[in-house]
Amino acid sequence: MARGKSTLLLCVAVVLLAMGNGGVPGAEARKRGKQSLGFYELRRGEFSMVVTNWGATILAVRIPDKNGHIDDVVLGYKDIGSYVNDTTYFGALVGRVANRIAGGRFTIRDRPYHTYRNDGNNTLHGGHRGFNQVFWSVRERVTGEFPHITFAYRSYDGEQGFPGNLDVLVTYKIDGDYSYSVTMYARPLDKPTPVNLAQHTYWNLRGHGNGDILGHAVQIFASAVTPVTGDLIPTGAVAPVAGTPFDFRTPAAPGARIAEVEGGYDINYVLDGATDGQGVRKVAVGDEGKGGAVYAKHGGMCLETQDYPDAVHEPGFPGEVYCPGQVYKHYMLYKFSLKK
Repeated sequence: MARGKSTLLLCVAVVLLAMGNGGVPGAEARKRGKQSLGFYELRRGEFSMVVTNWGATILAVRIPDKNGHIDDVVLGYKDIGSYVNDTTYFGALVGRVANRIAGGRFTIRDRPYHTYRNDGNNTLHGGHRGFNQVFWSVRERVTGEFPHITFAYRSYDGEQGFPGNLDVLVTYKIDGDYSYSVTMYARPLDKPTPVNLAQHTYWNLRGHGNGDILGHAVQIFASAVTPVTGDLIPTGAVAPVAGTPFDFRTPAAPGARIAEVEGGYDINYVLDGATDGQGVRKVAVGDEGKGGAVYAKHGGMCLETQDYPDAVHEPGFPGEVYCPGQVYKHYMLYKFSLKK
């Protein structure tokens, strides 16, 4: 959405706690098999977003620039059918465990579990049919000054190989003139299980389809990353970013040093003063997007706040196994502003 000389700024805040499609109507539902497929618009003035209960997915976020031109700043597919069986995870709520589980297996209390391997020998974003590939029900929808919608899903025992029944909620809420929040809850009902949810939206603050994000200014308050192997599994180490292309502690353009990173940025950042990670990912090449846009390489950037990848295998990483009686909570706040 870079028209004139204005720059759109996106600020993301995240807290992770453990406690004891363009043109889509504002509200529409249609049947898909025995389930209802719904599209829901949340709006406050000129700021709006569209979500669907398929994968609890964000389809659009529309904001004005300094000249009042409104554009959609998130990437997405041209129609809802393209979201079925996709592997890019545009705008989706991913789980039961975001990122990778090495070998598609883990052990809890000496009992082995095997999860669906959909990324070579590993499990990625919950398996072949993760939370992005299911219908969620609408628990609550509120209009008015601060509109919000809550989606609910019960993940069954053995789904994609994960243990126990798990109740999951995600709430999308417009909190102010140009801000919205994402609040995720999960509660194991009968067995210990790993939980690591992530919101997987790809951003281009110039407007989706308007070139690449290599000139964006990015700042990540993280002094370390978790290095990975060739198949993107953490080695278990925590390495400082100082002197490397991964150093975004002060604002920098991704394009400045991306050529030094094989395959582009796809790494878990260890946020300063917190125990959760933040991943920066490149966008897939050649996807046909909304409004006829074709997303070229580096057409968007995904900032996924999450637990450390493959934490089930790394005792030095913060744990991600939750037991019945415990509640997983993950809160994100997105704020937009214009720099003239």
